[in-house]
Amino acid sequence: MDLLVGESISKHFSGLVALSNVSFTIAKGEILGLIGPNGAGKTTLFNIISGVHQPTNGKVTYRGKDLKGLNLHKIARLGIVRTFQANMLFGKMTCLQNMMVAHYLPSRTRFWQTLFNTPSERKEMRETQQSAMKILEHLGLGDVKYERAANLPHGYQRLLGVALGLSTKPEILLLDEPVTGMNPSEIESMLRVLKEINANGTTLMVVEHNMRAIMNICDRIIVLSFGKKIADGSPTEIRQNEEVLGAYLG
Repeated sequence: MDLLVGESISKHFSGLVALSNVSFTIAKGEILGLIGPNGAGKTTLFNIISGVHQPTNGKVTYRGKDLKGLNLHKIARLGIVRTFQANMLFGKMTCLQNMMVAHYLPSRTRFWQTLFNTPSERKEMRETQQSAMKILEHLGLGDVKYERAANLPHGYQRLLGVALGLSTKPEILLLDEPVTGMNPSEIESMLRVLKEINANGTTLMVVEHNMRAIMNICDRIIVLSFGKKIADGSPTEIRQNEEVLGAYLG
């Protein structure tokens, strides 16, 4: 079943064409890769899917619902959450505190309940902390849960960014360059984590320049070049695609 469908998406910025007539699908349970040279339109497409930008033409639907006009927070509440290239962490907060903040994105607690420390707010706080701890432990961050985010090694910061995305219980997680700047050991650890996340039911869409990582983890790969989709297929098909070899892999 296709969870997310993009139909003829175009995006113009002051006359500059960032995307031109790009269509795509993401099936439930899939790990979809999105690759292309710098300036190909990858981040623009992520921004449109997640609600940072609106398309100039075309549309994105999630479970048949048109996402037009919805911002990042409303789309996140529907079940589509993204991470960012730069680590959007609260550096002076601990890992656990970062997770607690992120958990409150889809929170049902109303302002007055939080303000007056009601029983329902206290109950939700306990449940939130338990959920946050469970995710941190699962991603191998349990031992650093009280460490400030700014003090973490780079690989742990990237893992915490993924943990923040998972805290909202997304159905689709959009990962923007999750292994950038990592050493081989950290990359191997991150890929193992992402495969486990997918195996537990979360659909993944991954933008990444590390071709070995993309080929290793993805079920299917879409290739963009100068704002246009030039290929869509399995890792094996992408490796053998002449247009891709000429535009990017070559």
